[in-house]
Amino acid sequence: MELGYRDWIVNEDRTIWFPNDKWVSGDEGNKVVLIRPSGTKVIVSGRRLEATAPPLKATEDRGYPWGFTVLGVYFPTKG
Repeated sequence: MELGYRDWIVNEDRTIWFPNDKWVSGDEGNKVVLIRPSGTKVIVSGRRLEATAPPLKATEDRGYPWGFTVLGVYFPTKG
């Protein structure tokens, strides 16, 4: 779904919006603005599908009381 200046990945009930960006791997990571219901926390997890690799890492949701949060997302390998 496109809204504003970017494309978004949106869950079925439209409560979680995650930017459909080009991601980088490595220690620098990715700063991600995530839209979610006010007063909730999001837990991000993931794994590589086509090869063996460590799981991705993400910083903890800061628990802002409004409908967005900022996370760091780190992919251990390119792919």
